[in-house]
Amino acid sequence: MANYLSVCLEPAVRIWPTSLPERLVTSWEDLNRKLIESFQATCNQSGNHFDLTRIKQKSDESLRHYIK
Repeated sequence: MANYLSVCLEPAVRIWPTSLPERLVTSWEDLNRKLIESFQATCNQSGNHFDLTRIKQKSDESLRHYIK
């Protein structure tokens, strides 16, 4: 199953597992944690309520455009 990992990954990410130190990943849980640590920042993240408080409607902006 571990050999199948490189087939599942995007081409740009396939080299990532070879950059890990030996014996760093010893279980699927370790692999999951390392994948998240390494690539979470590259994903679009949903905003939170603090982001919503910073959104302001411009004076010349229609409600329809503001909501979009």
